Amino acid sequence: MNSQAPGKVILFGEYAVLDGYDALVVAVDRHVQTRSRPQKTLQVDAGRFGCHPPKPHGLELPFIKDVVQELGVKNGRFDLSSTGFECSEGKLGLGSSAASTVSFVGAALTSMGRAMTPETVYKIAQTSHRRVQGLGSGIDVAASTLGGSLWYNWDGVSSDRFTHEKRIETEFGVAHVTSVTTPITSILTVWTGQPANTKTLVKAVHKHRASKEDANCMAQLGESAKAGRLAWTAGQRSMLISAAQSANEATSALGHLTQVGLWTESHQKLSDYVGRRGCVKTTGAGGGDLAWVIGSTQANEQDLEAELSESGYLCFRLKIDNNGLSLLG
Repeated sequence: MNSQAPGKVILFGEYAVLDGYDALVVAVDRHVQTRSRPQKTLQVDAGRFGCHPPKPHGLELPFIKDVVQELGVKNGRFDLSSTGFECSEGKLGLGSSAASTVSFVGAALTSMGRAMTPETVYKIAQTSHRRVQGLGSGIDVAASTLGGSLWYNWDGVSSDRFTHEKRIETEFGVAHVTSVTTPITSILTVWTGQPANTKTLVKAVHKHRASKEDANCMAQLGESAKAGRLAWTAGQRSMLISAAQSANEATSALGHLTQVGLWTESHQKLSDYVGRRGCVKTTGAGGGDLAWVIGSTQANEQDLEAELSESGYLCFRLKIDNNGLSLLG
């Protein structure tokens, strides 16, 4: 049995989700597949990204290694492949590590004849991510596991955590998750021209967690996420742009505080091009990767997509994946 897990884009609440605020994330139509078949020994092959057990002088797969140890996987052949997580210039920042881990967990549990519920897969994948990385809210793991649009809280202080649909306890904390509906079926993203190292950016920002300025930035990101969620569920573009502009202000201020370029020259150049026809917003940790372009109207967004592509920008129309982790025949 094979399994497939989608990538993700964090729309609102980046950074603030690590401080207990709610965030909005969507699963998108970029997938990691794990193909499994019986084998007397254990072999996990992710191509140029590494193997487990690693080949001599080869790359290790730390998340996979942790899952193997956690589940006690003893045998089987598992081949991981991904589609659409990279462009010619590098990774797009769509959560390939989380999607890979979730996809492998699904395939491993199935091959062992064990029950595979979304909650179980999330717990295993998120625990491994925290154990290996030492940080992370698990929002990308949740998107890859559950799919769709998710309102997400990790060990939060937000009162909204009491009204979430799901409460999932893990070794490192508690996730609160609610699926939200939206008439929006896809988002326009544009490559900024440079990859971002999420782990490095998050660590740099966290050095300032005790400051009043940092707290103000996180609060504004949290409030913009609430407004963004309302706009997303209503499919209301003017509200969505307003929430994105507020989030950008907080992200830019956070970048100045931490001396880390979260809102980059590429973001500004793209924003100047879009002008009054819409808004450009950072995604995830900022600092590069994909920028989200929101047109003030659907027609404006379509025009911008065509113009930007013609001007040499790499544009990616990402569809919302409502399935999450799926088993394939």
